[in-house]
Amino acid sequence: MLRKSTCRLTALLIAVCLVLTMLTTNGGAAMANDGVQVAVTDAKLGQTLAANNIEVQSDVVGYDLSGHATSDVDDGGSIYYRVKDAGTAGVFLSSFNGVTIYHSSVGTATITAYTDGNDNYEGAEIDFTFTVVVDPTTEVVFTSKNGGFDFDAPADLVFVADHPERIPSNYQFDGIYISDENGHGNGVYERGDFDRIWDGFSWNPTTGEVVIPALLFEMYPKDQLEHMTRGEYGIDISFENEDGDFVFFTSKFTITGDPYNANNDPVNPPTGPFDGQEDVVVIFNGSYQLLDEVTLDNHNLTQTESDGYQELSGYPGYTPVLGKAEPEPGRVKVTLFKEFLQTLPNGKYKLVVSFTHKGKGEWEMEIGSTPTATPTATPTATPTATPTATPTAAPTATPTAAPTATPTAAPTATPTAAPTATPTAAPTATPTAAPTATPTAAPTATPTAAPTATPTATATATPTAEISVSAERGTIIASGKFKYRITNEKTDGSGTVTLIGLAKGVSLKKLTIPKKAKWKGFTYKVTAVGAKAFFKNAKITAVKTRNKVLRIGKRAFGKCTKLKTVKIGNKVKVLKNGVFEKCPKLKKVVTGKGLKKMGKHTFCHNKKMRKWVIKSKRLKKVGRHNLFKCRNLKIKVPSPKVKKYRALFKKQAQQKNVVVK
Repeated sequence: MLRKSTCRLTALLIAVCLVLTMLTTNGGAAMANDGVQVAVTDAKLGQTLAANNIEVQSDVVGYDLSGHATSDVDDGGSIYYRVKDAGTAGVFLSSFNGVTIYHSSVGTATITAYTDGNDNYEGAEIDFTFTVVVDPTTEVVFTSKNGGFDFDAPADLVFVADHPERIPSNYQFDGIYISDENGHGNGVYERGDFDRIWDGFSWNPTTGEVVIPALLFEMYPKDQLEHMTRGEYGIDISFENEDGDFVFFTSKFTITGDPYNANNDPVNPPTGPFDGQEDVVVIFNGSYQLLDEVTLDNHNLTQTESDGYQELSGYPGYTPVLGKAEPEPGRVKVTLFKEFLQTLPNGKYKLVVSFTHKGKGEWEMEIGSTPTATPTATPTATPTATPTATPTAAPTATPTAAPTATPTAAPTATPTAAPTATPTAAPTATPTAAPTATPTAAPTATPTAAPTATPTATATATPTAEISVSAERGTIIASGKFKYRITNEKTDGSGTVTLIGLAKGVSLKKLTIPKKAKWKGFTYKVTAVGAKAFFKNAKITAVKTRNKVLRIGKRAFGKCTKLKTVKIGNKVKVLKNGVFEKCPKLKKVVTGKGLKKMGKHTFCHNKKMRKWVIKSKRLKKVGRHNLFKCRNLKIKVPSPKVKKYRALFKKQAQQKNVVVK
């Protein structure tokens, strides 16, 4: 009996030990028989980081630390880096991505790799050394040729490399990154960010000069370098090869002068009156970045951002784009199109530009009476052909009838059988002399006066009707809940438009891009979403594109603060730079089967993005920093493309805890 009790007690103790072991093994949780997990403690598990010391030659530019430190667990949280001791090497991390390390001298520095952990694992950190072993004179150093940029005397900013031959020939100039005097990143300027002025950027590998257009300082996005006025700035000059590998060279420059120039008067304004034969161009003093409003005859003109300039529209009674505002160094150029001027009644009009610092420039123009001559000159060519034919036919018929009647009276009495001989000789001589003189004088005078007057009235009416009805390329139209820009003006159903935003007064939460747009009886296909079409929209929570859409423009949905889900149709081939950047609540994205190319920064800074389904098997190019700052993201791709897409995203400096499967 005692032995049985002892056995039972032993078995009970063993069972308790097993339960305790299971609790410890499962991190403080046990599973009941019914499969329900019972929490016992929320203690986090530990993790350990590992990292080797680094030794580099001083001519290694922009050493990339991505993936250098690793954890002994698979999902312990993102790993970051910081400089613990710059040491004699004088190292610092790029303010852009936090993983590219630079140095200023030979020596050793200490770097710390760390993770803050997550819900399951504690944080951890580890130190390692970064040693520079060769004299840094072999590096490439860029210096500002003209010291910086002066708002009072705008000129291109030029940087010169001391050893341009050391930059590999297969690396092309890619762009610049500007930071403030404290080293905080504020803006990135790369190919495509400023299409209109990119031709002004240049890199000369022979002279080592990088030229940055003065216009850049007039055109930067107001949300990136909001306070770029006077002071000292850091700059990273970026080069990239075909594989997407890139290097940075750092330098500094200063900005002087006053961007808030109080003198906003026109510069050498044109004199009128104007007859609508040519565009009218007026240049105002003032910074393009500070341009706030453009009005004509007290009517506020709608300003629509385009690639490097603003389109002007919205004058009462005129639908197409009527002009544009463009930057020049220290100035703003306003153009009014001749097609628009031709519709204005004669009189005086005042053009006013206003700036955010309360500056204002005014200019008065006069539309003269000459525009009436415009249609007269044009139709003259057209009616000339018609009247020439008409009078020719009329005189021929008229004189023929008249002379026939006259000679008929004389020859009729003469033999009926002999008319063949007699009339042949008589009419040949008589009509030739008579009609030639008579009709020539009469018809020439009569038709000339009549057609000149008649076509003038007709032609004047015709063009007027065409201007009000036809849809020219570039015309901005409203259809339903949206605004569009016409990109192909055909009215047979094959015309196309780009969606550029919501119609006035419209607010949407769930946005579905329409297949078609109807305007004045015409139907157009919606083939694209324009740049910044819904930029900074604070209402949209979901986006879906139809299969007619082929392209989505730069930053089309950037900074949509409430956007959560995105579904891209199968016909979309290109996503431009920053299409969905900085959407803090974005969680799920599905891209269609047609996607071939993605620009830079497409989903960067979307820390809550958890799932991305890529249906395309044709994706070939992914711009860099697409997933910068994305965390715990799972990317599902077609199974035959897993290996290829992993390699594709690995080149783009993706975060370590972004998984492609």
